[in-house]
Amino acid sequence: MGFILLNAALSFVIAGTWISLATWGAERLGSKIGGVLTLLPSTILVSLLFVAITSDNHFAAKVALTVPLGMTMNTLFLFAFVTFAKKGLAKTIFIALMVWAAIALVFSILNIQSVIYTTLIYGLITIAVYIIMEHVVKIKSVAKQKQSFNLSLLFTRALFSGTIVALTVILSGFVGHFWTGILSTFPAVMLTSMVILTRSQGIDFARATAKTMILASGNIVVYAFAVNYLYQTTNLVFATILSFLAALLYVIAILPLLSRSR
Repeated sequence: MGFILLNAALSFVIAGTWISLATWGAERLGSKIGGVLTLLPSTILVSLLFVAITSDNHFAAKVALTVPLGMTMNTLFLFAFVTFAKKGLAKTIFIALMVWAAIALVFSILNIQSVIYTTLIYGLITIAVYIIMEHVVKIKSVAKQKQSFNLSLLFTRALFSGTIVALTVILSGFVGHFWTGILSTFPAVMLTSMVILTRSQGIDFARATAKTMILASGNIVVYAFAVNYLYQTTNLVFATILSFLAALLYVIAILPLLSRSR
């Protein structure tokens, strides 16, 4: 229990700080770069690291393989948010979370064990959703906004987002490896980012950032696969650093596509 609370505390500080700064950066740099910054490994980095510390490296590596399913659900969470965004923030959040929960239940019943299948499902759904957003719904990127540095605002954002992430981490400590993996990718980062950006910059900015997040979400899957291999072959610190670098390489690889998007 002590390790779970420590994990939650560190997740609160790290994820809360990261989301607060990333959303502030999104406002200053625009929805394209902001979506990438916000979705770099943060919560999952802390979660998988603590799973390895509290259990063992092999268990953490196994947990990492459920991440493609988790990111599939997150993609559909964002798609639901974007689709129903004009119905009001509270109603939109409720609908998006119900979509996430329903898909999580379906995946738990199907109990898909093949990493090839889960990755294929993630890839097909993510590509389809991005194409719909880009070419059917035609969500346009939003340029950077004037945003002065406001320490109290950043602290409030960190408190809000850190609390959501920490509660997710605590819950994940009482379930098996499937739900640990799913909860490690619970859309806490996406949820809090959408709430913050909707309230601060408006729904158009939040929707544009969500579109970028969907394209950038592959970096989390890359991170998880790197963890799966490296946690079993090298020490945790080195494995975590290399996995994060692998996620960065993915982001760099998609920048040309991102620059050509609307």
